[in-house]
Amino acid sequence: MGGIGKTTIARAIFNRITNQFEAVCFLANIHRKKILVVLDDVDDSEHLKFLMGDHLSLFGLGSRIIVTSRDRQVLKNDVHEVYEVA
Repeated sequence: MGGIGKTTIARAIFNRITNQFEAVCFLANIHRKKILVVLDDVDDSEHLKFLMGDHLSLFGLGSRIIVTSRDRQVLKNDVHEVYEVA
């Protein structure tokens, strides 16, 4: 049910506990939004699968997910394009 304060409560909790975490992100109403996600220094392909899994269908057209890794093997099965830094 819309308008009963779910987002307000979620934002208040988020604001109250963010200092307990190293990195935080609040995404409201994510279905079909055009988003940018950066996952930096991923070192385990299982982590990448867990973080992104089948969630790509939730994001809107034109969304981008950028993943950096020191290990090319981490990216081999789960990315569309690989750019190497020379």
